[in-house]
Amino acid sequence: MFRTKKCEFCGREFQYEISRGRDKKYCSEKCSRGASKQRRLQQYESLPACSTPWCENKANRKGVGLCEACYMRIRRKGTTDYKELPHRLNQSAGYVWLREPDHPLATSGGLVYEHRFVFYNAKGKGPFKCHWCGATIGWDNMHIDHLDDDKKNNAIDNLVSSCPACNQERGRWKMIAKQRDASRKITYNGTIKTISSWANDLGLSRPAFLWRMERWPIEKVMTTPHGKSGPISGRRV
Repeated sequence: MFRTKKCEFCGREFQYEISRGRDKKYCSEKCSRGASKQRRLQQYESLPACSTPWCENKANRKGVGLCEACYMRIRRKGTTDYKELPHRLNQSAGYVWLREPDHPLATSGGLVYEHRFVFYNAKGKGPFKCHWCGATIGWDNMHIDHLDDDKKNNAIDNLVSSCPACNQERGRWKMIAKQRDASRKITYNGTIKTISSWANDLGLSRPAFLWRMERWPIEKVMTTPHGKSGPISGRRV
């Protein structure tokens, strides 16, 4: 036996076979998912605002009156106040973050790359021309390129606008140069080996070996066994 019914999501009539426990509300799985998403959105909209004064999110952590981001910020930092957090941070890829929650380019976490922050404040909203090919670009599809390839040198005269294609092409040549550098050889006590070979002999990663070479005398580099040395971000805890 079949029953005809209106879908509670899209309003279209549909038929289904009547059986115990099979009373249907929706004509398809798509409508069922749509109704579920709609309910979640309605529940979210009904939540009170996050109790953090500057935050515009909803307090989905009902017990503490905070949104998820502010709740996790308290778990990590002990406070939701940006003023008590560091203003300048080093990003893992070598770039610099600035904590500028009111800046137009800031992420939802209140951070903006320093090179983008500097370029925006100096040059404005755009549009701009790609420094390399002349294509018209804007902030939604633009990269900021460092002329000297130093990610921490964010002086305005070192920054140029670049389209993604040109920026990636420059990055390809940097990668090739880095690969060539990987074959660079070091002589120690009459033995000549590549950086990777020396690092492997010492039980180090290549970045950790290079970190030592930049800071230690060669004798110490080659005689100190693997231990708690090298970049902090590379340590396992």
